[in-house]
Amino acid sequence: MYATKYKYIYISAEKNFQLYKQIQVLSHERIMRCEDSVRIQLKACGVKHLRTAMAYDNLGQSYLMTYRPAETLKAVDMHQKAERIMKSIAGMNF
Repeated sequence: MYATKYKYIYISAEKNFQLYKQIQVLSHERIMRCEDSVRIQLKACGVKHLRTAMAYDNLGQSYLMTYRPAETLKAVDMHQKAERIMKSIAGMNF
């Protein structure tokens, strides 16, 4: 139910399901873009680079936004990869 200035708009169950499907499609597109970004950064910069760590972190955030248990596990894995890269970068600089 959405409140407007003059009346309330009720969304039917079918419309709600359609909106949910659109959100799933958009989140899947974001995951695909982030996976491409990780692939490009790995080829361009290598494994131990800040941009690669940020690409892994963005991919983890994309997986986390789906709120699915399987993708949540992938998100944790991506965040751990990004953290390991950041620690190795910090170890090289100091």
